[in-house]
Amino acid sequence: MSENKFYCLRYYVTYRCNSKCSYCNVWRDELFKNKKELSLEDAKIMLKQCYDIGIRYVDFTGGEPTLYPYLKEIIEYAKELGIKTEVTSNCISSKSKQKMLEIASSADKFNTSLDTLNNKAYHKIRGVDCCENVKNTVKDISTIRSPKIMTVVTKDNINELDKMIEYAKDNKSLIYLSPMFPYIDKNGSYKTSEYIDDIIKQIFKPYTVVLLHFMEFFKTSTPNRIPPCSANQYTLTIAPNGNIILPCYHALKEELQWNKDLSNAIKSDKFKEYKKSSGNLKSCYGCSVIPYFGISFNYQLNKYFLLQSFSEKLYHIKRDGLNELIPSFNLDEKRLNEEVIELMEIASSLSHKVDITAYRKAKKILYPAEIVQNQVITPIYKMPLSLYQYNKEKKVTDCWQLNLVPHNYFDKFIQNIIKPIIQNILETNQKDIILKDLIEFQIKWWKFYIIKYFNLDKKYSNELNEKWIKNYLNKINKIANEDSKKIIQEGLNHLN
Repeated sequence: MSENKFYCLRYYVTYRCNSKCSYCNVWRDELFKNKKELSLEDAKIMLKQCYDIGIRYVDFTGGEPTLYPYLKEIIEYAKELGIKTEVTSNCISSKSKQKMLEIASSADKFNTSLDTLNNKAYHKIRGVDCCENVKNTVKDISTIRSPKIMTVVTKDNINELDKMIEYAKDNKSLIYLSPMFPYIDKNGSYKTSEYIDDIIKQIFKPYTVVLLHFMEFFKTSTPNRIPPCSANQYTLTIAPNGNIILPCYHALKEELQWNKDLSNAIKSDKFKEYKKSSGNLKSCYGCSVIPYFGISFNYQLNKYFLLQSFSEKLYHIKRDGLNELIPSFNLDEKRLNEEVIELMEIASSLSHKVDITAYRKAKKILYPAEIVQNQVITPIYKMPLSLYQYNKEKKVTDCWQLNLVPHNYFDKFIQNIIKPIIQNILETNQKDIILKDLIEFQIKWWKFYIIKYFNLDKKYSNELNEKWIKNYLNKINKIANEDSKKIIQEGLNHLN
């Protein structure tokens, strides 16, 4: 794998905010007061320089990013460059609802933070009495696209979770469920959310987004653990004035002057120093800030990536058609959840453990290997790889491009077989047993593949998984065209 390239940008377009959230310091800390913001021209220069160093994803954040006067324009400019865009807003839209709708329509992903539907509770959390305004804005946005509602599950809203999910469903909005990050309180005790299992149980509800790799990460969080941090490795953090934030926003120590020359700034000794220490500072121990460690899961084949690929694929097939159909399926959620828990256990039993040191190496391959008599022995796979297979895998830049992992076949299966079926059913207003069993197929495929091909610390039986998968693929084969039959046969070949 070639030298690390930056991929993600967290751009704090403004530190100004129209909320006073109890858990946030941006509105009360003098460090964030009266910060100069880039002009439209300078913001475009900065984004172009980010693109030139490899940035292909930008998260426009704040403060409240919609208060930045040129947000819509720089979103559109970033997309012209070929950069994917994401915005997270509180959706208060105090000045211009039309502007909010235009921004929501422009971004590739549009998120809003909403932890409660109760006006009094919202006021307590956010410090402003705007809950009804936010709900109305979400309703308006849902007429032009599906926004994603970001909901942190705590003791204050756990009893409201069903209502939140129903609210998202009514507005055809995705609802992303997250536990409270582990934190250290005033007495120095490290607390992990007690609601992780409750969140996992919502994974098959329509319109919900549950990311199992984060659930696994949070469940095993400790105050002494160093995370696989991407800050200054794959992720840059830019302040409203264009300066580079070091080491990251959540542990801000200093800013590196931009001076309209990003390439020169990241070549400086100071930046290299922070890049080298990324994720290894005193403030990094016990960190669980998703934006900085999440992207790191793309670059090492381990339990986190396998759970990430499963969760992302499930989220996508629900988003692309299953959300509307799930209520008619009468899914056995209790049994499916038991299978998901087993899947998490199987993924966690990979013999090849998470290697934090590997994340910090400037040059690395996605997994180590040893060549023995023209065969490649890896700590990942039970069987040797051919030199051709290994060299092909070694050339990829991240795990999503690997061929010898379960998501590769599942993605081919979805794109070429399932999506046309979903579209046909949505157009004819029918439901189909093939789609009802699709979620179970994904679970069993991941379990089957990991058990059969990966080195595990425990032994698991694959007999029931293989039998179920074979029956399912043969069922689809009866209605498949010739091109689809080839893909189905590829899956059947794995069973032999």
